[in-house]
Amino acid sequence: MKGEKVICPYCRCATCLTDSKVLYGRSYGPVYLCLICGAYVGCHPGGTRPLGTPANKALRTARHMAHAAFDPIWRSRRMSRGMAYNWLAQQMGIPEEKAHIGMFDLDQCAQVMRICARSP
Repeated sequence: MKGEKVICPYCRCATCLTDSKVLYGRSYGPVYLCLICGAYVGCHPGGTRPLGTPANKALRTARHMAHAAFDPIWRSRRMSRGMAYNWLAQQMGIPEEKAHIGMFDLDQCAQVMRICARSP
């Protein structure tokens, strides 16, 4: 498998592109795994483009919680997914192209949850 060069944000080492079976015992597709600290990130379906940045357990949990707070906004069809991410970017004061939960750190995930808790 040939993929992108993905650097672990914790160790600053290159990650290894491998099958998610090494993590889950079952294949869900490729992941970029840091062999030093165990941080990882999955890939977009059918390819090797990372879904975000490698994350440790705490950040994966925070991202999951951020998605749980944010996704109902666009899944309710109050707005499209793209419009919801545009709204989130405006609320966070970041460019729309930077508004991807898979790229967020712990503080940004907490910010998403606060913003979504007070959304109409």
